[in-house]
Amino acid sequence: MSLTKEEKLLGDLFRDAIYTATTTSEFLELFSLKILENFDSDDFLILQLGSQLYESAQIRKTDELYMDMQTKITTECYNLISRKYPEISFYSSQRFKSAISEIYKRCERIFDEGRSPEIRDLLASKIVLLEPETQETLGYEYKIVSETMKHFSYLNTRKEFPIAVNLAGPDKLVTKSDFSQEEHPNILLPDKKTIIPGLSILGKDYISQPKTHGYQAFHSSYELIDKLDTLRKIFSEIQVTTIAQANYEPANHDKYKQHRNDRWNAVFAFDKSKVHIKYYYPDYRRCKAQRRTGSRLYPPRIRRHAYWMYWSWYRRTITRIKYRLF
Repeated sequence: MSLTKEEKLLGDLFRDAIYTATTTSEFLELFSLKILENFDSDDFLILQLGSQLYESAQIRKTDELYMDMQTKITTECYNLISRKYPEISFYSSQRFKSAISEIYKRCERIFDEGRSPEIRDLLASKIVLLEPETQETLGYEYKIVSETMKHFSYLNTRKEFPIAVNLAGPDKLVTKSDFSQEEHPNILLPDKKTIIPGLSILGKDYISQPKTHGYQAFHSSYELIDKLDTLRKIFSEIQVTTIAQANYEPANHDKYKQHRNDRWNAVFAFDKSKVHIKYYYPDYRRCKAQRRTGSRLYPPRIRRHAYWMYWSWYRRTITRIKYRLF
């Protein structure tokens, strides 16, 4: 594929930064500063990219503190659902978006969608319902979204809860979709009586309005503010879906990302042998497979109570599972 002048320059600046840096935050900071130095006001969206990557670099310097904030959010969601709906099985997980994924998503917004590179899912929690795909299960998705919004509004009045959790409007409204039921006959859409009125303006309702390739979930954005240090704040996303929706093959997240990555891999191609960033593993997928067989090439998962954690240059993930007991 042929690259634009801007894409070529971004690729060169990216390589300069990634070959020089020794940490993820240093890489993003170098890359952001190079963008701000080499683009002018005519490329204001790319300048925004540089500014927002710089902010991300500062956040990643203390990422443990931000991940701890997200852990409190995920735990609240887990406990709320367990208490309100003990009859269902589900699991919760959370992650810190990888640096590469962040860059690709921001660039996608600039070059493919022509809008601000702002993203609101640097941190994210996911709730996956482990139930058969029925209208009742879809109803639980909406109930969980609604109850979560109410719960965090209540928590903001509790002095002992260390985080202010403010619902943030979606960066775009999902009002219509190019989704075709004929192309995806196995997808279950919610009946009108299943949908809770008003939720669609508070978040992204991909359950009733799936993406073109069939992706379904409800995304809610929140601004998290540390009450003891109000300068420490970050946008976070809570995603609610079902196991059937998460595993629907045409909407498989890894396949979607691979399709997106093919485009941006061409822009940001680099020599892996020249990268000396801490926790960087050149063959991530092979390392994941070897981790399962006990290889030392990849950090093993650390089990703590009901959590499984793994760390890498790519991302940080925590998973917690609740099974219904029969």
